[in-house]
Amino acid sequence: NSSSSSGSALASASPATILQAFRAEHGDGHTITVQVATWNMNEQGVPQSLMPLLHPARSDLPAGGCDLYVVGTQEGTIARRKWELKLQSELGLDYVLVLSHNLMGIHLCLFAHRSLAHDISKVEKAFLPTKLGGMLRTKGGVGLCFELGGTSFLLVDSHLAAHQRNVRDRNNDFAAICRGLALPADPQLRTAQPDATERFDRIIWLGDLNYRVNCNRKTAESALSKQLYHILLANDQLALQREKGRVFPGFKEAPITFPPTFKYDIQSDSFDTSKKNRVPAWTDRILFKCTQSSGPEPPGDEAAAASAAPEPVPRRRVCDGGIAALCYGTVPELKDSDHRPVYGVFAVQLQRSLGREAKSLSNIKHDRDAYHRGNVQRHASENDRAAALKDLNTKHTFADTVAYRSAVCSLL
Repeated sequence: NSSSSSGSALASASPATILQAFRAEHGDGHTITVQVATWNMNEQGVPQSLMPLLHPARSDLPAGGCDLYVVGTQEGTIARRKWELKLQSELGLDYVLVLSHNLMGIHLCLFAHRSLAHDISKVEKAFLPTKLGGMLRTKGGVGLCFELGGTSFLLVDSHLAAHQRNVRDRNNDFAAICRGLALPADPQLRTAQPDATERFDRIIWLGDLNYRVNCNRKTAESALSKQLYHILLANDQLALQREKGRVFPGFKEAPITFPPTFKYDIQSDSFDTSKKNRVPAWTDRILFKCTQSSGPEPPGDEAAAASAAPEPVPRRRVCDGGIAALCYGTVPELKDSDHRPVYGVFAVQLQRSLGREAKSLSNIKHDRDAYHRGNVQRHASENDRAAALKDLNTKHTFADTVAYRSAVCSLL
């Protein structure tokens, strides 16, 4: 549960202290930092700035940015490419878009720092719908997997069943995604382990999980007025279901020390003033899990062994210590939606040390179009020429191209 060892450390130490201790234990070359963000955008457009989301206003985060950025949205903008270019623009020349994938309004992006992007391999993607809805309101999950530093990763962005009473439906959605997400692509690996979250070393699950708080609006308002979050969190549906072992087995979550993320009046800090008068809740969450091999499956009789695969698939067990939460918070500056974005920063242990070298972009598999267009947009903005590139379909001028190439060449 959220009172895990990593959670206790987070509650009593600064992110810098936790990261320093993590690196001392695992080695600097075996440690990367990952920033994760999730936001139900309520079908709104791309905000003018995403800096609060990508660079939260706190001074104790890793200097120079994180190694990986994972950004998931639900009910996201229909202008998905514009969203990706905005992320690329604000992350800048040091980061590349490794992969993105979507299921209607559920959209997941992975950006990597150029110094380690060339070490990322076995990149795959999949999605699984649990309920088909309108253009952007489909429920389900999107997954990306990859390998880095001899360590396999699974990222899942999900939007689970809505409404206060539908706890069982949310649990069922989670179970369906675990069973049905076709990652990795090798069917033999999936058959050997039916749960997708048991096939990888490091798993990060984010999204609008839609779990609510079991209380009435008057009680919630009274507790929130005194910032007594613990009273409401004691009745948080996700925490209660996890304690009963019904959902997210083996996962951890950092302590929640921020206000509920749903439901707000748009462009306001006021909770729902509509006739529905919804109870504020922490619907938007980030959880994580580590597993490791515990040896091959035990051999059966000789006949079974003869027909078995020559290399048995290792069993896996949940392990501690592979991920440490450095911070977990919300982004109050972004008020475009009825949800507040949530972010988490994590230190992650790799099984093999990385040699960080800035390599030519030609040697890195990435979304080249996003890199080019996003950084042209960034350059234009920095020079007060954003209006000239407001329509991203407009062809870039010769001056834009020269400026972009000059900036890139300075890093090659």
